[in-house]
Amino acid sequence: MTPIFELVKNNARKLAGEKASRTPGELRNMTALRKMLKCLGGPLAAGMILATASMAQAADLEEFYGHYEGSVVLDQEVEGEEGGNERKTAVDIIEEDKGFRLNWTTIITKKDGRVKKVSYSIHFQETEQDGTFSSAMKKNMFGKWIPLNPLKGDPYVWATLAGDTLSVYALIIPDEGGYEMQQYDRTLRADGNLDVIFKRIKDSKPLKTITGLLTRQ
Repeated sequence: MTPIFELVKNNARKLAGEKASRTPGELRNMTALRKMLKCLGGPLAAGMILATASMAQAADLEEFYGHYEGSVVLDQEVEGEEGGNERKTAVDIIEEDKGFRLNWTTIITKKDGRVKKVSYSIHFQETEQDGTFSSAMKKNMFGKWIPLNPLKGDPYVWATLAGDTLSVYALIIPDEGGYEMQQYDRTLRADGNLDVIFKRIKDSKPLKTITGLLTRQ
């Protein structure tokens, strides 16, 4: 689309050749129009600057890159896990091939003293939708990396970047039907650390909430 000021300029060139045939009244109107556009130029430019500044306030993906460590807390008792127990967790967010890779490890201490370690690593790729990233977890018949299929019991995973929050979603369809949604929100703080919230929902019913703070190393 041609910018409005370019359209005005092109039209002015065209009108210059016709100026001699204009009446004094028409010439006065043209002069008034030019003055009005000149006056509007300042407010329009200021509006564009303010809009750009507003967009700049949102975090860029690159600002999340780094290694983080900290503790998260299970807010309530669920599935035999005692609410309030801390879990040690580490997260790496790394630039990779038109997107980023997210690695995270969580160490869980059970009530009986047993220790469980869970690790994940997922590559996310840019999509045509701004701020949305698809997971690249397997190759299709054409050799392209694609998400897993939830209809085959696998989690369908994607990520979004909205403002200062990088979110990862995992949709799971159990054998008995219904659905389960897991959501990991990592919000970038002014000090460079991450606030973390994990939510697990099954058939619209909240099952688990975990919160914590991860410190950039």
